[in-house]
Formats: sequence, C-alpha cells, structure tokens
Amino acid sequence: MKMKTNSEITDPKIVSFALKLIFKLFVGLVAITLLILLITRFELGSGVRDTAAELFAFQKTYGELAEVGVSILIADTDKKRINGLSGFDSLRENQTMLFKFDEVGSHVFWMKDMNFSIDIIWMDEYYKILYIEENVSPATYPRSFGGDVASKYVLETRAGFVEEHAVKMGDVLQVL
Repeated sequence: MKMKTNSEITDPKIVSFALKLIFKLFVGLVAITLLILLITRFELGSGVRDTAAELFAFQKTYGELAEVGVSILIADTDKKRINGLSGFDSLRENQTMLFKFDEVGSHVFWMKDMNFSIDIIWMDEYYKILYIEENVSPATYPRSFGGDVASKYVLETRAGFVEEHAVKMGDVLQVL
C-alpha cells in the first residue's frame, strides 16, 4: 500500500469535492433542524410557546392602537374564531388577535381552554371601540362576555394592555 503525498491530498479536485460535500452536509443539517422546529413546539421569545400549526394557521398583519404598534393574528373563519387563543400559552407584549365577523352582531366570548388572562375589545365596522372587558381570567369560564354589544370586530390582547396604554372607548384600531 502506497501513502499519498501532500500534493495528492491538496489536489484541487479532491479539495473541491470535499468542500462541496461539507457544504451539502451543512445545508442538510440546517434543513433537518428547521423541520424539527416546525414539527415540534419551539420557543418564540418572551416565554411564548406556539406550535407550528398555531403559528401558521393565522394570517398576520400589523396595526396601531392608542399610538402603540401591534402585531395582529387574524381569526376570520369559524374554526379560527371558535378556537381563538385557546391552547396558546400567552401573547407577546404587543401581540393581539383580531376576530373578524361577516356581519355586525352580538359576538359573545368565553374563556374555555384559555391558559392566561386577556383584555377583550369590541369594535364597530370602522374599528372604533364600543366596549372593553379588562383582565378576563380563565377562571371566569363558563361566564360569557359581550352579549349586549353589537360589533363587527373583537380584539384580544394580553391582560393589562388596555390599562398600560390608556385604551378607551371611542379609540380606533388602525389596521395596516
């Protein structure tokens, strides 16, 4: 058996092949890692944990309420409106969920399967605030909220958002 010389080991063809192989292995490892993150639960920051299904099931947009920028998850189908934030561990600081309804009506909410308290804001067809329930706890289930309000949209925020940002009836959510 003959040993390879230094010139054979540094042959450009061998080096090129080795670099391409290393790059392909690296790309494959990154792809597998991303796939595992999408399939399993992963950390989104600020202690929030969402499944990949929760993260991608809702269309996302941005807006402003009481001069505060907000991230808005949109619940615009019956299934999304029924499930809402149930199963989520929490909302990030300025993350919200906007429930869009086809018609103005009495849209009642309860805290079934909720894991954290929220502020609930009912709005008309122009996103003008009509009614607010603050710090609604999961312990209030099965009590329902908002039955006396004819609204087109309902916004859920983390508990304390309304007080912290002085949100009040008559304010308007600007959806971008």
